[in-house]
Amino acid sequence: DDRQISDLIPIGAEAGGEVGFEFSYNVITDILESALLGTWDFTLSKTPDAGAMGAGTIPFAATAGFVVGQIGRLIDPSVFPTGEGDTAGIYEVTVVTLDTSITVVPVAINALDSSFTDATAITSAFESDASTVFKVVGVAAPTGDIAFTATGITSASGIFDDALRKDTAATDIEAGHFIRIIGSDVAVASTNDVYIETASVAAAGAGLTLKTPSDWQTDPGTGDDILIFFGDILINPASPVALASRQFSVERSFNDHSPIDRELFVQMGVNTLAQTLAPQAIATGVAGFFGTDARARTQTDILELYSAGDPTRVDAPAFDVYNTSSNVARLARGGDKVGVGGVNCVVNA
Repeated sequence: DDRQISDLIPIGAEAGGEVGFEFSYNVITDILESALLGTWDFTLSKTPDAGAMGAGTIPFAATAGFVVGQIGRLIDPSVFPTGEGDTAGIYEVTVVTLDTSITVVPVAINALDSSFTDATAITSAFESDASTVFKVVGVAAPTGDIAFTATGITSASGIFDDALRKDTAATDIEAGHFIRIIGSDVAVASTNDVYIETASVAAAGAGLTLKTPSDWQTDPGTGDDILIFFGDILINPASPVALASRQFSVERSFNDHSPIDRELFVQMGVNTLAQTLAPQAIATGVAGFFGTDARARTQTDILELYSAGDPTRVDAPAFDVYNTSSNVARLARGGDKVGVGGVNCVVNA
């Protein structure tokens, strides 16, 4: 009013910013999906019936999707034997009793990969609750079934025609999926027990064409018990999904304020995603968001932020944070191990 204070005239606004994270299992699953505008293809996961398990059996009211030979990991049993972790280990499915149970035996993984411990046989000492999961992570081929050719692997029994990864009626290992092969005989294990990308699936599940590394070796596989592991898949698709279906609301609260102040950023999409893997360091990353609107209110003005009242906030999964010392199993480029011959080193990623 004295001509020395000019009016504030908004001419534009934007909502955005960065959220940092330490990388651990299942924490940024949705953020990765938004960054690639893709859709996760998860392997089969089922929660066992609540209560004690049986002698070598895990009870399920619905067994659809389980097939003999699958390898699964028992995650977060509510009760487990002394000395067993809350991630109990991996098991092979040997019998599927329709809509009753699956019979499983521990996979002798330690002899093949010393970083894993063999699981304890399932007994009534294991119990399940709503958070327990049996997740399919691979398949155990019959003895001598897998042969190594110049371009990949073949299966005499056609195991890749089964619904191995999830509850479907046809093969669901596809081009672009990575698998891990383990259990080759000593003569080829150093080159063929690898993480490797699938190029195509042969008709009738007869084998997989793989993007083989330069030191890949052929082998008939006689007498070999081959384990093939696979996981959840997220691909940057040729036809991405709409950004509107991959948006978030991001809330920042100032809990040391009284009343608590909150900022709500709505319709936020991932604009940039960066991850840092430095030597002997925690795996960290930053997601950059952009959106349409930002609102700031106190605790008492909650309906200004949320039309249906204060939402329920879900805690992040409590898994260990990954690091580059003990969580990086292998580095490769084009299928070949980095560092072969001592000429290449990766010091950052």
